[in-house]
Amino acid sequence: MKKLFFLFVVSLLVYTTTNAQAIQTGDQAINIGIGFGSSLVDRDHTGLPSINVSYEFLPFEKLGIGYIGLGGYAGYKHSNYDYGTYEYKYNHWIFGVRGAYHFDFYDMNGIDFFNQFDVYAGVFAGFMIDNDDWNDDLSDPDYGLSFRNDLFAGARYNFIENIGVFTEVGYGINYFVFGIDFLF
Repeated sequence: MKKLFFLFVVSLLVYTTTNAQAIQTGDQAINIGIGFGSSLVDRDHTGLPSINVSYEFLPFEKLGIGYIGLGGYAGYKHSNYDYGTYEYKYNHWIFGVRGAYHFDFYDMNGIDFFNQFDVYAGVFAGFMIDNDDWNDDLSDPDYGLSFRNDLFAGARYNFIENIGVFTEVGYGINYFVFGIDFLF
């Protein structure tokens, strides 16, 4: 699997073109990523990286030095806590809406690199559904619903016209997320 992923990344690098362009009015993007470092847990635990999917649409004309994007987000995070003979399992599902401002550095300075590079910052508001379960046969699973918000900053780089990579930092479900971006 690692070799297949490596071949995919290398093929993207080899076929880099200058036709890729930064986002503009009417564009849509889907980000699929994995996240590390969680603000949801603060004890010794073993946890899998989160799985994150976001969608964004840029419906407005350029405003100032960039574009406004609106969309949705869904994420999942699982953690285990080991307390000797007992194990505690915790699952988080997060859903919500996002808004981001994409800076048009290419228009500002004309450097070709920024024709493929998108820098953005935004806000998230949504809900988290979580459940926890002890494996001690004494406790019933517990479910909860809570409000979540996030400030985030990110960047995406398009290797080819409609495919690229992205990374984001924030304090929502994860501190750091990276993955693949599809622009259409």
